[in-house]
Amino acid sequence: MRLDDNSMHDRNDEEEPRIRVAFIASRESTYSRVAILKQSLESTFDVTFFLSEKKNYPTRILSVYLQFLFALLLGHLKNVDVLVVGFFAQPMLPMLRFFWRRPIISDGYFSIFDTLVHDKAKVRSHSIIGKLCYWLDRYMLQNSDLVLTDTLEHVEFFKQSFNVPHAQVERLWVSAQDTVFRYQSPLPLQKEEKCEVLFWGGFIPLQGVEVIIQAAHLLRDNAVHFTIVGSGQTFPSCKRLSQELNTDNVSFIGWQTLEGLQELASKSHIILGIFGTTNKAKRVIPNKAFQAIALAKPLITGDSPASRELFSNGYNAMLVPLGDPEALAERIKWAKDDYEKTLTIAQRGYSTFLEKASPARIQDLLSGYIQQVTRPSSSTATRRTT
Repeated sequence: MRLDDNSMHDRNDEEEPRIRVAFIASRESTYSRVAILKQSLESTFDVTFFLSEKKNYPTRILSVYLQFLFALLLGHLKNVDVLVVGFFAQPMLPMLRFFWRRPIISDGYFSIFDTLVHDKAKVRSHSIIGKLCYWLDRYMLQNSDLVLTDTLEHVEFFKQSFNVPHAQVERLWVSAQDTVFRYQSPLPLQKEEKCEVLFWGGFIPLQGVEVIIQAAHLLRDNAVHFTIVGSGQTFPSCKRLSQELNTDNVSFIGWQTLEGLQELASKSHIILGIFGTTNKAKRVIPNKAFQAIALAKPLITGDSPASRELFSNGYNAMLVPLGDPEALAERIKWAKDDYEKTLTIAQRGYSTFLEKASPARIQDLLSGYIQQVTRPSSSTATRRTT
């Protein structure tokens, strides 16, 4: 059917104006969660960015605050429809909400109270810092038009733990930067060949690195070698455990560049996720799990309600009980001995990444959430105050 000039003119008049977004974050632009949201936003909307590459949280937060306030005072944000507060939103939000009365989407990602009080056990719940963390989490839930977090388990945790049952909270997968973690062809493994197992992380309690070391000890007489990348809170105790168990099949190599990590992954047959037993461990799917399936590498990680949101044991990942080194050792041995099936699982994992959790899918989800809060009825209906 031919459209006349009047029809085309009417159609153009009906086109909605491009949504304008401001994005501010307290982590540097190269941090995975920030980089993925940044890429998703700039691919779809007109975006003003407030980011900092400074070396610590206080200086980065101060830097982006000043950028934001100057832009606001100079009138550069008068046409912006929504403010997206990226990782991590809690400490920035009170000041931002004081100056910004239009819609806000906050990337809660994780609870600062749960992380510092329960998972890392850095502060007590009734201490001044503990109470401040609780208040910041609750304030975010009450004063954001929408809060994003990584799993449905975390959605319910936020609503129930901070007594804000009507908070608008949605899942946005962690994903992985597919420009960095690119598909890798299957690495062959012969029966008599040594199986290379790789883990990387910040040695936080939920990762359960000690479980990996204990599993390595159980596999000391098998042709399996573990490479453990990173450092952090539990590193000293894990290194001592490795020495006590005399796990000469484990190599600790410290932090690596992204390029170095890709090189290690290309030479590894299996990538490990998390195995800790904290409550938070049951609510998250770690970055490394998404990165592993983005690489199309076989993934073994802890079985949890959160893991089951994306993975099915033996289909697109291999899941083992949290905190169980015997189960982990047995699964690694199975993966090595039946490597063809392991590679099939890895390919299904890659397909899952493309279908559900790739940056392209994150872009679609985030675009929908932004359109949701910028509708005229939404920005007034969902405004909440403390």
